Amino acid sequence: MFGSRTTLPEDLLLLCLDPRSLRVRRPPYFGYALAGAVLSELRLARAIDVRGGAGPGGPGTARTAEVIPLPALAGGAGAGAKDGPGPSHPGLDAALDWLTLSAPASRTPSTPGGLPLPLCLRRIARNAAGPFLDSLVEQGALQVDQHRVFGLIPRTSYRAESALGHQQRAARIDAVLRALPPVERLSEGASLSAIARSRSLDPRELRLCALAAAADLHHRLYPGREQRDQRRLLETLAERDFLSTAVRALHEADQTAATSAAATAVST
Repeated sequence: MFGSRTTLPEDLLLLCLDPRSLRVRRPPYFGYALAGAVLSELRLARAIDVRGGAGPGGPGTARTAEVIPLPALAGGAGAGAKDGPGPSHPGLDAALDWLTLSAPASRTPSTPGGLPLPLCLRRIARNAAGPFLDSLVEQGALQVDQHRVFGLIPRTSYRAESALGHQQRAARIDAVLRALPPVERLSEGASLSAIARSRSLDPRELRLCALAAAADLHHRLYPGREQRDQRRLLETLAERDFLSTAVRALHEADQTAATSAAATAVST
């Protein structure tokens, strides 16, 4: 289905590649961004729908959104059915299988059962990286490096022979930013889909930009004071995408909880 094009989770992992060491360096809480990329890919493939995620200030938010497998919407037929153009990657298939099995029964034909978006992100994030790292190794984009820390603790890391995979995806993000106006001239409150239509941009590329910002990769891609406008634009795209907003919310919630736990441990 996806041909030779890498999936959004694979793109995010290649963006984690350090161009100098050629090792994959995932930021803290990166699993949530990968889970968001999985759901974005499934949504682009019309395997799921996400309802109630209108975005900041809208009638629905990322916190209240629900993920609905399309077989539930279509009664087992249509775009999301098993005989339709569904996902064809082990990581996507596993996520869709879990969503389909876990979704509650339809309340009525017009109100199919769905799962809370934060729950889906947390569950998918647990094992999100493995299948996509494996596929990148199979494609020759990454290599496995197994070694022992202090000669005792086994550890698996990933590296590339060159920075080409990272550079190509960074160039894609750069092309999107060059096609967009400054933040001040973006239509206020416009969703990623609306921005894509108004600028004739590929929605997939906009979602990659938003997820990269949600994963805090925009600081690596555009470091320094002189590139703050690019970082700000990426942050704005993330704010306009409710999946990326949900990713960032979980990241911040876990970070706050960890900080609070650490402060409590110090004080006792």
